[in-house]
Amino acid sequence: MSERDRVLCIPVGLVVIGRNEGERLRGCLESLQGQGGPLVYVDSGSTDGSRELARSLGAEVVELDMSRPFSMSRARNAGFARVRELRSDVEYVHFFDGDCSVVSGWVETALRFLRDHPRVAAVCGRRRERFPERSIYNVMADREWDAPIGRAASVGGDALYRVAALSGVNGFDETLIAGEEPELCFRLRRAGWEIHRIPGEMTLHDAQILRFGQWWKRMVRGGYGSLDVFLRCKAAAPSGEGVPFAAMVQSARTWTLGWAGGAAVLMLLFALFAGTAGAVIALAIALGAWAAQGVRIARKEQTGGVDSRQALRFGLLTMLGKWAQLVGHLRYYRDRRAGRQARLIEYKGPAQAGGAGEGGRSNRAVQPDTSAWAADRARYPHHAFFREQSLWALAVYRFGQWNDRRKRGPTRWLMDRLYWLLFRIVETLTGVSFTKETVIGPGLRIHHFGNIFIHSQVRMGAGCTLRQGVTIGNKVEHGPVPVIEDNVEFGAYAQVLGDIRIGQGAKIGAMSVVLQDVPPGHTAVGIPARIISPSTN
Repeated sequence: MSERDRVLCIPVGLVVIGRNEGERLRGCLESLQGQGGPLVYVDSGSTDGSRELARSLGAEVVELDMSRPFSMSRARNAGFARVRELRSDVEYVHFFDGDCSVVSGWVETALRFLRDHPRVAAVCGRRRERFPERSIYNVMADREWDAPIGRAASVGGDALYRVAALSGVNGFDETLIAGEEPELCFRLRRAGWEIHRIPGEMTLHDAQILRFGQWWKRMVRGGYGSLDVFLRCKAAAPSGEGVPFAAMVQSARTWTLGWAGGAAVLMLLFALFAGTAGAVIALAIALGAWAAQGVRIARKEQTGGVDSRQALRFGLLTMLGKWAQLVGHLRYYRDRRAGRQARLIEYKGPAQAGGAGEGGRSNRAVQPDTSAWAADRARYPHHAFFREQSLWALAVYRFGQWNDRRKRGPTRWLMDRLYWLLFRIVETLTGVSFTKETVIGPGLRIHHFGNIFIHSQVRMGAGCTLRQGVTIGNKVEHGPVPVIEDNVEFGAYAQVLGDIRIGQGAKIGAMSVVLQDVPPGHTAVGIPARIISPSTN
């Protein structure tokens, strides 16, 4: 018998967990054909036919009781238990997430390593994102999977375990909603086992994180889970040695609460000596430190092969993600105080047809984004975010409105405080001022920036255009304000004041002061403005 045949004769169970993975699950199960057995699929309340698909591909299906709180740990333990029922002599078990396709020959490679290294409890290889080109969020996930080769602190969701080691520590902790693998590996290491990451391609993963909201939820879940695991493991190892997520938790606290507190103190000190100007300088210093950290992260990513533009976005999103992690921390403390059990924070919807195929795209990925922010961005040049400061004000405005539409709770409260901080920062830096209470339709374009003020009660339609110096508000304090219809264009330093209506497609000339209604399609010029009909114009 050849060496390869001896390896393939070693009993190894294959456990796949999933929920509404659709075609991604098909790709996963098909890629596992001939790589081991028994093959068990654990389903967590799918409604897309995943169970039937798995059975048709020869997998034993375990259906979780969804009346109990779900966690990926619970799904993995259930799959492990079923494997041992089907094959009592199983020596190894490999867990996979249902949104991964397994590289041919990987299981054999991992088996050989564990057979040759009896003190190793778990081993993994390189997980890659299948479609990193679809979004910066997929790029970030791909970089997350790229960890150093050799002895490691933990593995990820795809890993081969020695059954004796896994059973010896009672498997995964089912009360965790995230970070279950590092917590398990912490217990394995304390029991004297080793964890290794070896060279070799292991799986292709389809994160399908295409929108900011998905990424934000994933970061919130990471913050919740990382703090939970950190506190549990720290209690077991008071010295702090080898405790998972220690650096991650500390970094999130430092660059959110620590940074905000430091900025506030610095602004107060500068204001005492130099008034408002001093406070602005202090704020600029604090923002500079925050941005510098993002740039430092970006430079590190560039050395890993990420192009400069993507690396900069990566760095800034990493810094913003620390606020999402803080939200997760606050949710954790809220649940612990209330005595509530953690519940999974889901960020990914059901797979779309074609989503798992090589080069295939999900329907969600190709559908146009009709959000107001997308309409705003469509009127700006490509990569305008770092070139046109007015877009900063628009981004903060849309963020505030998005947050106000969310369900009330601690996350919305915290994001509201973050909105007002960002609003004051951007208002100070750009001189563009309109709060989230203002109603502005999609597709706003602001040419240049500075001295732009829109009253909070103004109602503005879609497709409007502003320029520097524009003021839209009341003539007297607490007085009525204008209503602006769609596709109105304002020239530089135009003033539109009082209880008036500017009709669709109207134009307001530069430096004009408009105190009367402007009919649709007409132009207003002068001080006070006179109305010019389209035919005259």
